[in-house]
Parts: sequence; structure tokens; C-alpha cells
Amino acid sequence: AAKECNDYGVDQLDGQNIPSGWELSIDVIPGIYDVWIEECTGDNVIFEKIDIRESYIMDYSDPNVEDPADCQASITVVNNSEKPICHMWIASPRSDRFGMNWLGETDQIAPGESRVFVVDENTYDIKAESCDWDQLRVQLDVPVSSHITWEVPEK
Repeated sequence: AAKECNDYGVDQLDGQNIPSGWELSIDVIPGIYDVWIEECTGDNVIFEKIDIRESYIMDYSDPNVEDPADCQASITVVNNSEKPICHMWIASPRSDRFGMNWLGETDQIAPGESRVFVVDENTYDIKAESCDWDQLRVQLDVPVSSHITWEVPEK
């Protein structure tokens, strides 16, 4: 949030998590900002008066978690369809949209293959789409408290 705000403004992640090892770019107007980070442990970390005039990189890892797996669960997506999955969406049900494609721009899950997505324990909306944007499966309000298997199509 900009320094003249009374709160931290809009959640720039729109309710999404940043998986461990991922990077995220956010465009902001140059200025002085306070940054609020909510860790997977539920703790909050605040960085105050960060002066962003041009490109700025903030590296952060959770110092309070000895083993990052303590804060993580996983979703194993198994592709039992005849089409590759090119678009994998895993979003908080509080989100207005599905957020980022967890497969990126070029990755895919081929028919007969699987992929593990590490997430925080939470409830998620999950959607898989083919490379030509056909919806292969969608499921809302999926509780993930440890490790689950999510098959496309649903059996």
C-alpha cells in the first residue's frame, strides 16, 4: 500500500498463494510502500517504507518455518483424458477469478501423466483445461488439508 493509505489496500495476489520457489511481478506506480506478507504459518511480516523508483526485487522466505513442508499440502493432478492439460487453475474460493495458470505458458500434463502442485492447507477451486481451452474438469470448494489426488476426468 502507498504510504498515504490507512490500510494495506487491495490484496495484490487476489487471495492466491505464491508457491515456494516461484516469482511474482507486480506493476506499481513509483513511490514509497509498506508491504504486508502473510506467511503460511498465519504470521504476518511487514516491510515499511520501501522506496520503489524503478525495477525492485524483494526476495523473501519464511524464517519461522524450519521445514517448509509443515505449511504445505499438495494436489496431484492425474491426466486420464485424451488431451494434454495446458491450463491448470488452483484458486482460493474467495477469489473473483482463477488467477494464474500453474503450468505457465509452455508446460503441460500429457495424457497418462501426473503433476504435483504444492499448496498451503486451504480450500480451493480447481480447473483443468486443454491446450485449446476446452474445460476438462472443474471442482469448487475442494478441501486440501494434506495430499490429495485430483483426476481428470473425474472417475
